[in-house]
Amino acid sequence: MHIHIDNLINISTSEQNLDASYGKAVNPPRRVTYIHYHLDGEYTYTFPSGKYTVKKDCVVTICPDDPFSAAQISPRKIITILYTADHPIQSEVIDCANDPRFSLLFRKLLQYKDLQHQSSYYMALSVVYEILSLIEEKRNAQYYQLSKNMPFVEVRDYLLSHYGDPTLDVAVISSKYGFSDKYFRERFRELFGSTPTQYLIGLRLNEAARLLSSGTHNVKHAAEAVGFSDIYYFSRLFKKRFLCPPSNYRNRMPEV
Repeated sequence: MHIHIDNLINISTSEQNLDASYGKAVNPPRRVTYIHYHLDGEYTYTFPSGKYTVKKDCVVTICPDDPFSAAQISPRKIITILYTADHPIQSEVIDCANDPRFSLLFRKLLQYKDLQHQSSYYMALSVVYEILSLIEEKRNAQYYQLSKNMPFVEVRDYLLSHYGDPTLDVAVISSKYGFSDKYFRERFRELFGSTPTQYLIGLRLNEAARLLSSGTHNVKHAAEAVGFSDIYYFSRLFKKRFLCPPSNYRNRMPEV
C-alpha cells in the first residue's frame, strides 16, 4: 500500500528508563503513526495481534488505531518518527539486525530533525519515505518466504495427520505441487531435516515405539496401527532406529 504523509510531526531521540512493571496502555493522539528504531535496550510490546520482544536494531511501527502497551526489560534508546498520513501502517516489530540499511537511514534522518526549516523538512520527508519503502520490502520478503515454503509445510502437516494410513504415498502427495521429485525431496530436507519418506517413517516408528512401550499393542498390531503392512520391513526399520527388535523393545516394558 502506498502511504502519503500529510504531516511529518517530529523526529527525535530519547532514552527511557522505566520500571518494567509500569508498562502502560497508550492510544496515539490525533491518529499519529509512531515508528521507533531501537538503538539499544530491550522492551516488550503488546499489540492486539500479540506480544513481542524488541531489542537493539529492531523497528516498531504503531498503527494509530491500535492500543498497545510497552514494558521495559532493560533501558532503551530510540529514534522516533511521528507523522500523520492518508493510510495507517500496521503495528508490527521488524528485526533489522541483518539489514544495515535501516540503521543508516535512521541515523541519516537525525541530520534533518529540525523540521522548522523547510529544507530539513523535505529532506527528512524523503528519508522517511525510504524507510517506509524498506519496511514494505521486508514485509513482502517475509510473505514471499512463507508462500515459497507453504507447499512443504502443507505436506509436513499432512504427514503428521495421516501417517497411520497404509495407502499414503508421499510421491503422489508431493506431485500435486508441480515440483520434480528430486527438488521436492531436497527442499523438504532443508526445511525439516529429512526427506518426506524419511520423515514419514520416523513418525510411524516413533508412534510404534510409544504403542509398544504402553503395553497395549503387540508387534503386529503396533506395525499395522502406524501404517506398516509388512511386519518384516517394519521390524528391520525399527531395529535400525532403536537398536533392538520391536519384540525386545516391548518385552523391556512391564506388562499391564
